Amino acid sequence: MKKTFDSEKYKIMQTKKLENNISNNYDHIYLEIGGKFLDDQHASRVLSGFESNIKYEIIKRLNIDKEFIVCISSYSILKNKKRRDTKQLYTEEFEKMLNFIKSDGYKISVCLTRYHQSAKVNQFIEHINNLGYKVYKLNEIEGYPYDKSKIFSKEGLEKNDYIPISSKLVCIIGPGPNSGKFATAVSQIYHDNLKEHKKSTYRKYETFLIPELSMNNPINLSCTMAMCDVYGTDMIDKRYFNKTGEIHCIDERDNATFELLHDLLFKEEKDKIDSFSETMINETYNCIFDLKTAESHAKKEIIRRYKDYENKYVKGKMSQIEFNEANRVFKLIESDLDMSEKEMKFSLKKAMDFWGYECQSNVALEELGELIQAICKYKREEYDKSPQEIKDNLLEEIADVHNMINQLEMYFGEEKIRKIRIKKVLRTKELLKKEMYESSNEYEGGIKWIYF
Repeated sequence: MKKTFDSEKYKIMQTKKLENNISNNYDHIYLEIGGKFLDDQHASRVLSGFESNIKYEIIKRLNIDKEFIVCISSYSILKNKKRRDTKQLYTEEFEKMLNFIKSDGYKISVCLTRYHQSAKVNQFIEHINNLGYKVYKLNEIEGYPYDKSKIFSKEGLEKNDYIPISSKLVCIIGPGPNSGKFATAVSQIYHDNLKEHKKSTYRKYETFLIPELSMNNPINLSCTMAMCDVYGTDMIDKRYFNKTGEIHCIDERDNATFELLHDLLFKEEKDKIDSFSETMINETYNCIFDLKTAESHAKKEIIRRYKDYENKYVKGKMSQIEFNEANRVFKLIESDLDMSEKEMKFSLKKAMDFWGYECQSNVALEELGELIQAICKYKREEYDKSPQEIKDNLLEEIADVHNMINQLEMYFGEEKIRKIRIKKVLRTKELLKKEMYESSNEYEGGIKWIYF
């Protein structure tokens, strides 16, 4: 595979940016490390040349005292969640991370997020205890992350265990998405401020999404496709746009949870942070030297994952919501796959036959609603997107509606609908002819005969 990414340059740039964000003004800096901390195969496939364990190598380069909090969600344990690439259970990946970091002599704390009382979870806790680690628990908070009054209360974050910290830099990692890394950072900062009288802050080490690329860039879409099971999608960071005028792409979940950080940390800070983008440490874009080839690799990754999702959905191992998100992402690159009209009609017919009228008619209604929104946004030139992005979004929604209309035509009878269309076009033709002729009479020497 042709290389597209300079790992050596990345080590230098990402290390420097991390060092610049480690301020002496804080007792603790909680650094959430996004994506796979070890063996990041997705990044290696999309950005060929990206070393799979490079994040850990960069962290080790930092000349500062550091420790690790390794998180795992109770639900990952209960559902026997696996990594999609290695098929390794999250619990196995979790233990592998513990052993890997321990071998380098770093202090490690274990955090069980969204704690759920069950025999299976308690058995896992006992196993980790036997390995020599104390397990700290974070409770599941009703209304998280939106109900701030509940979250910042005795019934919310105060009920969580506090993890004692001795280092300035605290790296928060997990076996994969939805491990509760952000929630752990928020809980720790809350307790630092409330009980420990320490000044703490938050930063995020990120690889994907790449904020400098558009939401519909295949590289970012490959990440969105990878997170279908956690309903992660990309969006514009509106706070960042309002402050800087620059468009940055971020994860929807990060945007939702930033409100907690804003209220917890940044209202009173001298160097005020107003958006999630400002917490991110991400030099990925600056180390891609062949963007076109990287985008091509990303498209292949999207297709690979889509086929995997399609197989799982048919077998009942993937929900409708998850598969709909996979379909949405796949459609965005579908135009690049050189599908013939015949192939497109075959696929649409297959979709209608498989999911049926009830399901697809509901999807058609949703797509029609989205088209209405897109037209309105195009008319008013929505402030948080460039004119081209607004237009591209409109074109995508038109395509979505077109595909759904095609499926409904197949269901009700294409020939019947074609005859009705012809009748209505003829009616429109006569009306147009009449109005054009009448309007021409207002002008001397105007056109008297209109041909169609």
